[in-house]
Amino acid sequence: MKVNTHIITFIATISFLYSSSIMASSPVKLCQGSENEWPPYTIFKRANSTIVEPRQLTGAATELIYQAIKKAGYDYKIRLMPWKRVLKELERYPKRKVCEITWDVSYKPSRAEKFFYSVAIYRTQLGAFFSSKHLSEKALTLKNTTDLSQFRLCGILGYNYSPFNLHEGLFSNYINFDKAMNVLSAGNCDFLPSSIEPVLGQNKLGTINLSDNIDYVEFPGRFKTFYLVISRKSPRADELSSQLAHSIISMQEKGEDLAIFSQYGIKPKIY
Repeated sequence: MKVNTHIITFIATISFLYSSSIMASSPVKLCQGSENEWPPYTIFKRANSTIVEPRQLTGAATELIYQAIKKAGYDYKIRLMPWKRVLKELERYPKRKVCEITWDVSYKPSRAEKFFYSVAIYRTQLGAFFSSKHLSEKALTLKNTTDLSQFRLCGILGYNYSPFNLHEGLFSNYINFDKAMNVLSAGNCDFLPSSIEPVLGQNKLGTINLSDNIDYVEFPGRFKTFYLVISRKSPRADELSSQLAHSIISMQEKGEDLAIFSQYGIKPKIY
């Protein structure tokens, strides 16, 4: 039987365009952590200082991402889950098709093997918290992040401390900032290296309570950069990476990111 190759080619083309259209039009699957907030970048919506249930996200980075996705022509669905699971689900796409994208992610080479990093969306100021009751004079001697290596350091489990250029073995890690701050306040560690803004943001929200003796130093010119990331295993990873990068850059060039961040009393600090 003679087969009309033109018909086969036409059918194949239509099938490809149809499947591509379905893939492009399907909502982007966003995931974000359900446990610790990252104020003022990603926080839970509140009414009269009480978290609204079911939990919904807002914040400077979150609103930027939502708008960038819409401007790129996509809808989105979001799921909240423990942060470790967010990263695992990104790795498992498309087998489970749960998480395609997340944000508030700093750079690690091991992560770059699994995720596409989009353009930078903001930077945080690097510094170190300490107890003025125990260590105020020594804090004044710090000139660079590596000076911290001579002290006892508190850390938070799962956090990326590579921007401080400090070996992970130097840290005694705790489950959250509240626990670490209690240890710091008691004088059982000397410094808690951290991005400054999220800690002050948590204190403002009331999710942690900084003791009166807790102070901090900043390291001038030292920042930690955060990104939106896309699972490399998403069939449309290249498309999403390109279109969302274009959308975010366009917003940055027009100052739209500044307008969003200013509502939360901060700047992106990326330019």
